[in-house]
Amino acid sequence: NEAFVRWDFQETWVQDSTFENEVNPGVNDGYPYLFYQEPDEPDLLDTPEIVSIVIREEDEVDMIYIRWEEVDEANSYKIFSAESPSPEDDDWGDPVGTTGQTEFSQEVDGRSRYFFITASPEEAP
Repeated sequence: NEAFVRWDFQETWVQDSTFENEVNPGVNDGYPYLFYQEPDEPDLLDTPEIVSIVIREEDEVDMIYIRWEEVDEANSYKIFSAESPSPEDDDWGDPVGTTGQTEFSQEVDGRSRYFFITASPEEAP
């Protein structure tokens, strides 16, 4: 980025960037900011507590149903799935689903799965 060639990003400025190798990607809409002006992190919502997981057959297809407690101030939930309870680098990948409800279902694929659910104040798509 040619606009910031002589700016001191070691001691004075932080360059916002969408590149993964930059400090604080996605902060301040792409513009640089002073170190002391570090934007506040958003408040994190509680993690939903899973109430039940049920597998049952419907129309000759095995389905898994997950239900959880509602989280205050949450408008949507993202459901992640992995083959290990501790994926490498704690990377759960992209969500397998997003919902505004406190339940989720999907077809059983025959593999052992672990689920992780996060709450978000954003509306579900």
